[in-house]
Amino acid sequence: MRGTLIVGLICLTVAIAFDVWIYLDTWVAPHPVAIAFSMALGGFLTISYLMRRRFPETASALRIIGIFGGGFAAFGFVAYVSFFLFPYRENLNPKYYSRAVETYRVRAAELVRHFPNALPANADRLRFCHLPEGGGIPQQSHIQARYAAPRAFILAELARLRPNAVGQKPGGGGLSFVKFRNATNTGYADLPGDFEVIILVNRVFQAGDGYAGGFATSETAGEVIYWATIWP
Repeated sequence: MRGTLIVGLICLTVAIAFDVWIYLDTWVAPHPVAIAFSMALGGFLTISYLMRRRFPETASALRIIGIFGGGFAAFGFVAYVSFFLFPYRENLNPKYYSRAVETYRVRAAELVRHFPNALPANADRLRFCHLPEGGGIPQQSHIQARYAAPRAFILAELARLRPNAVGQKPGGGGLSFVKFRNATNTGYADLPGDFEVIILVNRVFQAGDGYAGGFATSETAGEVIYWATIWP
């Protein structure tokens, strides 16, 4: 029985650390795997609490572990409900850029092939937004990185990306599948007319879902935008 208690304590510690890390280091809710782990482990430890009378020599330890397990199961249940009732919200912290791009690369490498490996260390007017796929509510996911760039860099990127474009259009709206962040990164708005939007990939599947990605820039504003979006 003592071995079971030790294993239970180790599992409880790992589960708590995992769930707290997921909760703090991502965007809104724990990952479904963490939720399932919480509920399963919490149930196991709650049963341990109920068995304390059968093992009186370890009743105190079982009681403590069971109480923690019951609380943890309740946390897992609340996280489960929140995951399936509430969509994720935008993450505006650019330190998550590389991780966010990697999630898209796993989904479809071509979607973010044009994205830089890392954001410029001293980028001026840097704005980042990532709305991840997640939650039980289907929602459009997107990632955008926008920052100031010198004219030489803009021309070099246009020369690199234009030959691979599947579509081009001026700013001002008209793209139903992508919502651009506004200049202050506080909401969404059509790009000004001096922007050029280059579409590098645009795929729609039989079920109506799909994804698109591309590049937008304005020599007047001196800005570049790398963007990708996935819709359900």
